Amino acid sequence: MNILYHFRSILKLDRPTKAQKNTIIKMLALIIWSDGHCDPKEIESISLLMSSFGGISQNTCIEVLQNTKESSPELMDEISSLPSQYAQMNLKMAYHIANSDGNISESELAMIQKISEKVLQGKNWEDIKVWIESYDSFVKATHKLF
Repeated sequence: MNILYHFRSILKLDRPTKAQKNTIIKMLALIIWSDGHCDPKEIESISLLMSSFGGISQNTCIEVLQNTKESSPELMDEISSLPSQYAQMNLKMAYHIANSDGNISESELAMIQKISEKVLQGKNWEDIKVWIESYDSFVKATHKLF
């Protein structure tokens, strides 16, 4: 069973444009680079997820990952400009991918918080954190079972 099964809600959304796909990769890059390194498992998870959208190769993912290592106000604005329908999906993806190397660091979690505060304004971070951690636990348990 692959990661896409758990993000099947993505398939019900309008397909993102190429620019939106690149913005999603940049968002994920900010998170995985926030701990100072990019694990091959994280790259694999991003590549698999983005290939499900169509038109995004692993090479494209790697190129965007290499060019997006630091946050900027402009990039945060770009991320927050994604359609609201992607906000919850992006947070679930972000946490799962950051944790795909077996460990989510405090810096990765802090970046997820920063992004969630930008895209889900007015929502309580502690509630969001419980929600995404629970979802990630569900995904892992499902992998073990099936």
